[in-house]
Amino acid sequence: MDFGNLRKKNKGEYISIPPTKEIPNKEFRWMSNDEWDASVPQKTYFFLAGLPRAGGTLLGAILHQNPDIYVGPTSPILEFLISFDNIFKFNSMYHAYPKEDFRIRTLSRICDDWYSDVDSPIVIDKSRGWPRAIPYAELLSGNIKIICPVRSMLEILSSWILLNRKSPDSFIDKSLKKLNLDLTDDNRCEFLMQEEKGNVEQSLYSLKEGFKIQNQGLSNHTNFLHFVEYNDLINNTENTINGIYNFLELPTYKHQYDNIENTLQEDIMAYGMPEMHDVRPTITRSNNNPEEVLSKKIIEKYSGLEFWRRK
Repeated sequence: MDFGNLRKKNKGEYISIPPTKEIPNKEFRWMSNDEWDASVPQKTYFFLAGLPRAGGTLLGAILHQNPDIYVGPTSPILEFLISFDNIFKFNSMYHAYPKEDFRIRTLSRICDDWYSDVDSPIVIDKSRGWPRAIPYAELLSGNIKIICPVRSMLEILSSWILLNRKSPDSFIDKSLKKLNLDLTDDNRCEFLMQEEKGNVEQSLYSLKEGFKIQNQGLSNHTNFLHFVEYNDLINNTENTINGIYNFLELPTYKHQYDNIENTLQEDIMAYGMPEMHDVRPTITRSNNNPEEVLSKKIIEKYSGLEFWRRK
């Protein structure tokens, strides 16, 4: 009797279990690392960071017109990389038997998996944390290039305030209510600029750290930041876009600047600001005068923070 095909039913009683039908190799087979790598289309990754309300969505919509380039909404890739890496860093079993090649390979594949449904050979991943996360960017690219849209800090703050006035359920006001703070424009600006937590301050800090890494030679990569001034993008669009192609070392593309569309809308209602990532069909400067929107206190406090303009 083949005891391998028996399973105990009750005490002293057995039932016969038919052997499992073999699965042909053509239906399922574990792939080797080389086979896995070969099965995933190889992409070139660049990065889009910079400051909010500085033309990043417009810039992404323009570059996305090029069929060879994919620019999506803000992605969670960087957060995924940090979170997964923390599993390795703080797992005692991994430290007892570390496999660094496995860690690097696992982290590197996250981006390929996330963009596996994208046909374009070039992906520009959008996240404001990239300038200060160069070791993670190195997992995805051997030639790090980070595009950084920037703008006068006062114009950024006044743009947020004008947008907030159209958005009664904004994440800004919801946060102020939780903190039992008055819903004033000054408090809204302070919320955006609060250290380590503010939406604008975090982005500014990331740029500063990336700038320091680049200028002090703290990375093997040089000149990996490319600042794009909002005024240049609006007033001198074609030259600015061509400058980005030159920075990325890519051939230029004939873009349409009179029929721009943001084809990759994210669920912006999560932020309570329906117009936050709206893109106008034609390029026009928004009517935004900080002196008419912001208080003197805010103007004095947050003037002159544009470090990238200093020589």
